[in-house]
Amino acid sequence: MSEDKKYDRSLLWFSILTVVVIVILVLVITKVLNG
Repeated sequence: MSEDKKYDRSLLWFSILTVVVIVILVLVITKVLNG
C-alpha cells in the first residue's frame, strides 16, 4: 500500500514539473515570437 502511495506522489510531482516546463516553454516561445 505504501509503495503505491509513493508511486502516486512521484507521478503527481512528475505531472506538476511537466506542466511547469511546458508553461515556461510557451512563455519563452511567445516572447521570442513577439520580440
